[in-house]
Amino acid sequence: MKIVDSNSTSALLERAVFKLLVGEQFKGTAFFISPDYLLTAYHCIGDFIDEHELYVKNATYGKLHVRFERDKSFKNHEIDIAVLKLVDPILIADYLPLGLINGNHKDEVIAIGYPAEILSVIPGRIHGFPEKYPQMFFNNVMKAEGQSGGPVYHLATQRVVGLALNVYRPEVVKEGGLAGRFDKLFEQWQELTMLNQQSIEKWEERLPKDQLMKWSKWYGIVIGIIIVLLVIGFIFSGKQKTEGDCSPIVDKTTGNVSLDCSIGTTSKD
Repeated sequence: MKIVDSNSTSALLERAVFKLLVGEQFKGTAFFISPDYLLTAYHCIGDFIDEHELYVKNATYGKLHVRFERDKSFKNHEIDIAVLKLVDPILIADYLPLGLINGNHKDEVIAIGYPAEILSVIPGRIHGFPEKYPQMFFNNVMKAEGQSGGPVYHLATQRVVGLALNVYRPEVVKEGGLAGRFDKLFEQWQELTMLNQQSIEKWEERLPKDQLMKWSKWYGIVIGIIIVLLVIGFIFSGKQKTEGDCSPIVDKTTGNVSLDCSIGTTSKD
């Protein structure tokens, strides 16, 4: 597994994340998962679904017209996923791979979105998997309205494992919220597995090489230290073996036994 620092990937993540607009009205966040498909939260557009007025916008690609893919989406508030597709395909090079997690993944994540309409990269952790909401996970990267629909990126697996959904009220939980998982999306949308594999391959090609070089440098140092320790251990064990290589000598007259621990040489007859 490649190890990549979150700061070095943030620029790539940001390029794939967009404001979601109904007409000119900001409604949340969306992100590309393939060159023509995007995800957002269903609740962001559920009351405003009109394919002639849905747009996404960011600084890299400008404003793009999208349509709602009803048959791939989930109105269910516990899944809450809306799939969007570009109306006029263009060359989109920035899209993110999806991944699945379970209760063992209480790891570092970063969320990218537009809380209060401001593009933000927010680091934090997965804190738990509530029994009440089996399709979600609890985390501390949900901050404000407008972030809904954005990706939650899992550093250990280098995949987007969640969709920002809800922020808890401060009187209930401070600095916390829920993100949706993608298990049901993969089950319902059969083509997604193939599309996602292509996204994975593209993403791994684009991961910053400078970070890989940095980790390779440290890896080389560690390997060097291990080699030195092994050499020292070999020398020490050889010395011990030499000093302990004693031959028993029996005195034929008295019958006493003694040890000859001298380092001898082979003589020629």
